[in-house]
Amino acid sequence: MVFIDVVAPEHIGASLESAMSATAVVPANLPANPTADAITVRLAAITLVAEGTPQAARRQFDASADGLTAELQRRASLLASELPNPAVRQLLDDLIGSPTAVIRQLPAAAQRALALAQLTDPPVQRLTEVFEEDPTLAQALLAQANSGLFGAGRPCVSVRDAVLRLGVGAVRSVLLGHAVSALLCRPGAAYAPMVADVWSHMVRTAPIARRLASPFNADPEEACSLGLLHDAGKLIVFDRLTTLRIDARRDLAITPAELGRVLRDLHEPLGGLAAHSWGLGASAAEAIATHHRNPMPRVRNALSEVLFVAEAADMAAVHGAELDLAALWDVAQLGGSAVRVERVLMAA
Repeated sequence: MVFIDVVAPEHIGASLESAMSATAVVPANLPANPTADAITVRLAAITLVAEGTPQAARRQFDASADGLTAELQRRASLLASELPNPAVRQLLDDLIGSPTAVIRQLPAAAQRALALAQLTDPPVQRLTEVFEEDPTLAQALLAQANSGLFGAGRPCVSVRDAVLRLGVGAVRSVLLGHAVSALLCRPGAAYAPMVADVWSHMVRTAPIARRLASPFNADPEEACSLGLLHDAGKLIVFDRLTTLRIDARRDLAITPAELGRVLRDLHEPLGGLAAHSWGLGASAAEAIATHHRNPMPRVRNALSEVLFVAEAADMAAVHGAELDLAALWDVAQLGGSAVRVERVLMAA
């Protein structure tokens, strides 16, 4: 087992820039005398969405846009039958009426830059020009290029130099970080702590996923990007709640507990649909849509496994708990190396 200390307060509230450049967000030193009351982090307790029987977890999962829309509607229908609150029903109807329409699109410059970054050998000059069209994108790119992870040596002051220093994978991470931060909103004072918790968790999970990519033979920068995006579906729910609140000119009568159920049950298919909408591809959509491993992907998806373990590691860190890797591997049918994951966590 790996014992993970509580994350320091400065990491809990970390900014996107600092977390994306971090190399060791999760302290994971094995204490000489672990406390007797340390909590063992078990899969069923902290990560799986309670969806029913093991048979439900084994059913085939369709990660196409149509498949994710059907999954979203199925889950929303179950929620509507269990949560009779009319305000909850209004939110659910808004989310499933036209799922892709409720997902904010990337700014035009970000869309063009992301399309270029998806190419095997993107033209550096064209990528530079697109970043220069949007000052906020250029600022984010330069900040990452001069961060602790990439900024060794002379300062990087030009967008072109930043693109060359970071490489395509890290450039893509900057673009996606910019996209997901645009989803932050104000759904109402009662939900503000929930928004803050979700955002902080996403920001912390990204660099953990980067570090854990190698044991699963996944690309570190892609893992980092999806670590940041893995709970984007929750931000979409908050965003729609904000829109409904503004339209009604009042807070919706949804309790935090009810909203928590909506977030828990709908964020995976919503996040997968966002990945499709942003042009990230079916593999990324499936990784996000199955990062709780219930249901399992139809075929092995290394990034889904990375996200699953990275999320568990972050939750263990926040709660000052043990991370039971054997339990994770047993229940989630993971294909990566638990031994290498333990070494990575203990090396932090």
